[in-house]
Amino acid sequence: MTILFSSIAALAFASALGKLLKRNADLYFPRCDDEGEIEALLADGLALALAKDAA
Repeated sequence: MTILFSSIAALAFASALGKLLKRNADLYFPRCDDEGEIEALLADGLALALAKDAA
């Protein structure tokens, strides 16, 4: 029974630690594409390339 409780406690601790690490990672290292920055960058590059081709 002690092994069962120890296993459950270890899983709960690992889950809590994982959530804490994920929250801190999202806070300090936000994903770069949360607001469409990659699409905006690609669209700007495409517009510049098309303007050069048209000129």
